[in-house]
Amino acid sequence: MNHIRNMKNLSKKVFSVFFVLLIAKNSPAQEIVPGFIELHDKIWYLNNQGKIKLFDLNSEYSMEMPFVNPDTVSFIAKDRMGVPVIVDSRKYMKKFNLGQNKWNTVGQLPEMPLGMLFDTDNNCYVISKKGILDLKTNNTYYSDASLNAQILYYNSWSRGKPSFFIDRNNHIWIGFAYGEWGGNLLVFDTVSTKFFIPELSGIRMMTDPVIGFFEDGEHTYICSSNGHFSTRSSVFKVENFKTSVTFESYREEAVSDSGKKYYKEGAYIGAATFDVFEDSFYFYTQNGMFKLSNRNFKQKRAWEKITGPAPAWTDHFLSAAADVLDMKYTNNGRFAVLTKRSGTGYFNGKKWFILQ
Repeated sequence: MNHIRNMKNLSKKVFSVFFVLLIAKNSPAQEIVPGFIELHDKIWYLNNQGKIKLFDLNSEYSMEMPFVNPDTVSFIAKDRMGVPVIVDSRKYMKKFNLGQNKWNTVGQLPEMPLGMLFDTDNNCYVISKKGILDLKTNNTYYSDASLNAQILYYNSWSRGKPSFFIDRNNHIWIGFAYGEWGGNLLVFDTVSTKFFIPELSGIRMMTDPVIGFFEDGEHTYICSSNGHFSTRSSVFKVENFKTSVTFESYREEAVSDSGKKYYKEGAYIGAATFDVFEDSFYFYTQNGMFKLSNRNFKQKRAWEKITGPAPAWTDHFLSAAADVLDMKYTNNGRFAVLTKRSGTGYFNGKKWFILQ
């Protein structure tokens, strides 16, 4: 009898464990896309717990968000008018009323956003795995075109998180990075509502992951970096939707001061930005942050080192660069960066702050 009773208890435990696992498997995972915006003299940053916190650029201290949103926040952005925008865990999109200091609900999105862009007329485009949603018309645009024979899509951009950018002419650039499997590139014209592919020169999609974009006021630039086995990077300038190689760095043989030959790794550009006021590029590599004033990436002597890599991101020789997803030039002449594992970082010209 005891044996039968023990078997029944065991069966209940096994069923309970199975039931819990079944619920966990079928419950929607909390999707949080960490990010940051700058508003006046503060950085609003979304942490991995879905909470918005503020970092004061003057005092250099973090503080709690006084205007709390009751739901977990999954996404944060800022429109062209400087208004903060969030999406909560229930996919409700909300805008912050700067006059009343409260969040106003705009509506509920069909998909959790991966990115959010605003054109020059402040029209909003929400990028998700299902495509680009134009909130003005409520139309969604999607393309499964691939320049990489190794990568195929089936009604969803489900292979990792793409990078996004909207240029001065309201073209949306979407880049995909798949490590050793290369990348892919799509461009969406918000006027004709059509996808098209620029005339590529130098980009090898089978081996070149597209990790980001930036603009200098005249041209759009595409950044490609790969750290598989060896580190290498390329920067491509776009003119009239034709690409040309602006910079290439790859592993090459070198000779030490003692005459010994060794292989020197190429630069891995993790993120880049352009400062209009200083007419300079800033970019982050595994060796730290650099400034380039003459727009010629190929002249290594023109690279001015601003700082070494942040200590918290150097547990791997490449992580300091590969972990940095985005970089912005702040109003006070400093830098805020978005990292994959450590959230938002801030460099005040002398030291790094990890904003948790």
